[in-house]
Amino acid sequence: MYLKDIQKVVSEKTGVPEHTVSQVLLTVFDEINEQVYVHGESVQIRDFGTFKRLHVKERHGHNVRTNG
Repeated sequence: MYLKDIQKVVSEKTGVPEHTVSQVLLTVFDEINEQVYVHGESVQIRDFGTFKRLHVKERHGHNVRTNG
């Protein structure tokens, strides 16, 4: 399911215009992104999930075509 699909479903279920739903969803996602990546906070939405930044160690990759 894509963002556009979610916007359409929410719009149909709530009677709110898609444009307004789009603005709300984008604002929510922007705020989650800012809290996680700019401020380093985790964001927990009960019964949905937790958004947090994970630090993953670098891995050394290789090119199988050149054996490098």
